Amino acid sequence: MAVAHKIRTKTGKTRKVSLTPLSAIRAFCLECVCWSRGEVKKCTDPLCPLYPFRSGKNPSRAGIGGKIKGNLS
Repeated sequence: MAVAHKIRTKTGKTRKVSLTPLSAIRAFCLECVCWSRGEVKKCTDPLCPLYPFRSGKNPSRAGIGGKIKGNLS
C-alpha cells in the first residue's frame, strides 16, 4: 500500500515520492536526525511515537515469520 506524497530532501527542496508505511517512517526519522543514517540507529528519544519502528522493525510482529528459536530435538 504505497501513496504518492511530497517530502523534503537533504537540500531542503521537495520531491514527490511513493511511500509505503515503512518508507514513510524511515523518511521521517532521517529528516529528524539531519539525514544521518547512523544517527537513526543511535536515536535516544524513546518518547518518539516512531522509536520502536525506526529500524524497520514492528515490535507487535516479534516471533512471526517462521523463525523457530531454541533446540529442535
